[in-house]
Amino acid sequence: MKREEFISMHITYQNLITVEDYNALRSAVGWAAYDIERARFALERSDFIAVAQIGGQAIGMARVIHDGVQAMIMDVIVAPEHQRQGIGRALMARVMDYLGELARGGEIKAHLMAVSGKEEFYEKFGFFKRPQGRYGCGMTKIFAVNSLRSFSANK
Repeated sequence: MKREEFISMHITYQNLITVEDYNALRSAVGWAAYDIERARFALERSDFIAVAQIGGQAIGMARVIHDGVQAMIMDVIVAPEHQRQGIGRALMARVMDYLGELARGGEIKAHLMAVSGKEEFYEKFGFFKRPQGRYGCGMTKIFAVNSLRSFSANK
């Protein structure tokens, strides 16, 4: 039996994650951990969370926030030692199933921001790079306490 087959037999999937496991996964892939209250706030407001576990230990996750029309896929993370074993695919399959259920009443436009070099992974699920056709570039602005200032639409 291959190592990845052995591991996949022992993976369970849940829909809850602790703040500590969330921050541990973020840190494991080199992303900043959030303070406990901000992390709890983000997780509580997630509409869907998929978590891969081995022996109760979170080894991967993905979450979705949505407003019924648009959805944002967030925090698709697999611990480095468990990458390339199908866990990310399994998490994204759960996300896609969830989004498919939401779309039954019409359509849901799903968005995500891929880490550089991971775009091909998401293309397998039907996502496309932007800009493309009528879709312009995605854009980001990070708001931090020391960067807040008033903006006027008339400027």
